[in-house]
Amino acid sequence: MSQKQVLNICSCCDVATPLKISGKRFQEICGVELKYTIGLPSEIIPKIETGLCDVFTCGAAYIMDELQKNNLIDRETRSILGYRRSVILTQKGNPKKIRSLHDLTKKDIKIAISTVDSLKGVWDEIASKTALTQEIQKNITLFADGCGELLGSIVRKKVDVAFGWNTYKALHPKTFDAIEIPREAQVYRSTLIAATAFCKNKDTAKKFIQFLKSKEGIKTYKKYGWLTK
Repeated sequence: MSQKQVLNICSCCDVATPLKISGKRFQEICGVELKYTIGLPSEIIPKIETGLCDVFTCGAAYIMDELQKNNLIDRETRSILGYRRSVILTQKGNPKKIRSLHDLTKKDIKIAISTVDSLKGVWDEIASKTALTQEIQKNITLFADGCGELLGSIVRKKVDVAFGWNTYKALHPKTFDAIEIPREAQVYRSTLIAATAFCKNKDTAKKFIQFLKSKEGIKTYKKYGWLTK
């Protein structure tokens, strides 16, 4: 009896949900075992460097660029799974009645931003487009290490709002409200996937990536707010 093939999948936290849902279907169809490691890039990249990861997915091109620069991924397999749109996240019910970016400049507003992963630098890209960088920066009271801490700060009411992605609202509809940012100030970032340079089952990894890009796979990403072609 042939041994079941195994793919070790490393995923950044905030793009893991549709990946795992689609992965379950892939396992049923192809009989491949998928093993997941979910975490921040700083936690995952060492696994790639030591050959313990076959496929990597993340929520910003700059992360994948660094891996490609250092020859840690197979550039031929690098693919886009969809895009996310920036929003202002608030506590459920929006108790501070945030309606616009200008509301983030009020004295009693506490703001959280992420300094790592897919949201790194996003708040400044948004604020700079509306010349509100200085005013908004004064109200930033929490610098989160990733989406987990960012979202938790809203839930625990440490802050009133956070700069996040539209998918966070779609993934947690009963927990957060999302205020739309004017189109001219929005930031979009891609969700990417690639086989690593050390992938032990390259053909299977390619099949998995192609499945995620298929009509069935993309449908899952769209369900949770990803923008796709």
